[in-house]
Amino acid sequence: MAAITATAPYAARDRDLHNRALVRGWLYVVVLVLFALVLVGGSTRLTGSGLSITEWQPIH
Repeated sequence: MAAITATAPYAARDRDLHNRALVRGWLYVVVLVLFALVLVGGSTRLTGSGLSITEWQPIH
């Protein structure tokens, strides 16, 4: 029983490091997608190649 409790802090630390790595990866993906969204939106705005809706009347 002593061997199980002696390795418990190491297992918890490994799990914590793994969880931090997963969160870090998720945040990198979110930042990358946000950066791509800003690039596409900015290029669409600068080139004027957006949707060509001349009149939009959602409520008549």
